[in-house]
Amino acid sequence: GDLMLKSIILQSKRILFRVIYPIESYIPQEWIDIILDFDTNIIYGIPFDVVADKDTKYDLTIRIMVDEKIISPERIDAVTFEEKKDNISAVVTDKTMTKSATLKGKIQIIDVENDEVLINMPYNISSTFRHQYAEASGHTSACSEYTLELLKRKHIDFPSDISLIEAAARELNLTLKNIFQKN
Repeated sequence: GDLMLKSIILQSKRILFRVIYPIESYIPQEWIDIILDFDTNIIYGIPFDVVADKDTKYDLTIRIMVDEKIISPERIDAVTFEEKKDNISAVVTDKTMTKSATLKGKIQIIDVENDEVLINMPYNISSTFRHQYAEASGHTSACSEYTLELLKRKHIDFPSDISLIEAAARELNLTLKNIFQKN
């Protein structure tokens, strides 16, 4: 896979990176900027652009297709149990808050001249928020060290959909850097 990718890229003179999405899955420019935020504009010695230059002839397009963005509902799972020590007890409710955002799609390498997809790599990138805390009634001195640590944590607000999608966009960017700009 890596050798095939490298051999295709080394045959080109200029590459264009693009992010494409269905109309109904609108992606703001800020997310596209995060996805295409590279440290350098060179892949294997070949220059690329993330904004098309009308005066430049591109040999390859690397198209990041965002086919689907999924945001899970906010969820709080709770488990209630009793802890005992030295004839005292506490009723503990261990709570875990979760929410995630997922970007699914394909990374396509396209021969511009022949309008042919040379490589089609699917991706499924997620960003997950997870926060665990506990509440107790009774004698907290009956609680284990682990439970005492959870009791120090409090309920917090869930992150916004936008912040989770932006985190997924950063993960997609890291994946792209790993594919195209690893040493």
